[in-house]
Amino acid sequence: VIATGFTLTNAKWPKYSLYVQRVSGLNQMKVTDSFEFLNLGQDKFSLYQLPGDSSNESKFFLGSDKWTDYVATIRATTGTTFGLWGLYATKLQTTVAAWKPQDIALTVCSLRSRGRSDAIMFGSAGMVGSPIWAYIKHGSWLVYGYSHGAYPGEGGYWIPEPALPEGSLPDC
Repeated sequence: VIATGFTLTNAKWPKYSLYVQRVSGLNQMKVTDSFEFLNLGQDKFSLYQLPGDSSNESKFFLGSDKWTDYVATIRATTGTTFGLWGLYATKLQTTVAAWKPQDIALTVCSLRSRGRSDAIMFGSAGMVGSPIWAYIKHGSWLVYGYSHGAYPGEGGYWIPEPALPEGSLPDC
């Protein structure tokens, strides 16, 4: 476990924090500008580092503290929204189809080498060649996946509060 009980605020829109919806047909994650106490713990997360593989690249689960059997994953929207990729709350154990850890794990990295020691990025573990980063865009509360180049800009930069332990993440 890297950290527990932290929130993730967007760097571009600092009033907006990531949360897991209580009721959602597709479980796409959103941001909210509600006061923290009104979120009832839906905006609290834990970060777990997974055991390494032959690539030596660290992979992570970003878990909900409210619903401990759910983790954040990047998945195709399959035409259900205005983007190809979205950030979803995914139940770890399901009777329909079992998830492989490598299919739902995230790449998480620190932006300290890019001058943002307070911020991180997280996205798919590289299902389509390079990570698809979680980001928010103007005009939507939904969190999408950015796949149009190396970095999504500040809409894909997230500030953990409290800060994650120094040196616990690789540089982006």
